[in-house]
Amino acid sequence: MPILVHLTSHKNISRVTRSGILGHKTSICYELEEQQKYQLIAKAVYCLPVLQNHYLTHQWLRELKCSGQKNFVGVYFRLDSEELVWVGRYNQIHIQLTVDRAIALIMSRSDAQGYEIIIPRSIQSKEIHKIKYLPQVTGWRYSPAAHTNKPTCACPVCIPIGSIKSRKLRERIEPPEKTKNYSELIQELKSVTNSIVIPDILFQVHAIVQGGKKTKAEDLEFLLDCTDIEVLETLARILSAYRGKDAVDMLLELCTYTEDSVKEASATSLLKMLREEALVYLNQFQDDLVISKVVEAYKSDRTS
Repeated sequence: MPILVHLTSHKNISRVTRSGILGHKTSICYELEEQQKYQLIAKAVYCLPVLQNHYLTHQWLRELKCSGQKNFVGVYFRLDSEELVWVGRYNQIHIQLTVDRAIALIMSRSDAQGYEIIIPRSIQSKEIHKIKYLPQVTGWRYSPAAHTNKPTCACPVCIPIGSIKSRKLRERIEPPEKTKNYSELIQELKSVTNSIVIPDILFQVHAIVQGGKKTKAEDLEFLLDCTDIEVLETLARILSAYRGKDAVDMLLELCTYTEDSVKEASATSLLKMLREEALVYLNQFQDDLVISKVVEAYKSDRTS
């Protein structure tokens, strides 16, 4: 009678000793008349034969540890060599053979990694030969050739979020860009020649200032001379993250610009920064239709 091994968490030792290996519901794929079929097994026990190759015998250990269990043991049991089981490589078509022929099939493969034997019934406690603690570094992880086929894509499908060393793998494939500090961003703004990239840099500055870094709005005062409307509008919007007289003065100056989008963004930022106090400053622009509309909308929201 051949000996087979089933891997399970060490937490299950008492239950296995008392009640055996109960098995769980699973579905297997097989071929019938050149068509793929599926069969539901109510109590399936996954196992492998005990071979001379310790690695192949216990090859599933590291992959099973990805489920979160830290320590696995081997449950060794005997089966009649003529009992019918299912055998095949995981996620592929399985065939039904007797135990001895299933073992012979696995031993005949040049690469038996990924193979499994599925017993369509529970294993009784009297059939168990022994339970043994195993080295916890045996076997492959993710897929049999994962250690030789390094991932080339950092997407969550190829490298699942939360999997072991997933962050390091993603960073190796797609190195993260170095985050620039506030001073470096201001220097970049002063040296940039293409105004198209300025709004993106300004939003990075906004994130740092909004994060609590103590800065002065006068660092961006040179941008008031810019003629690009998108840059001026973005400047008006991000100034709301600053505090102090410099930021207020710059926003009031931007309120005098001719472009409606710039005036609207400036008035909105003043209200966001100073709330009620901003109405005193914006009162001087009561004849401006754009700013008046922003103020009315603010008052309406406040009373509703």
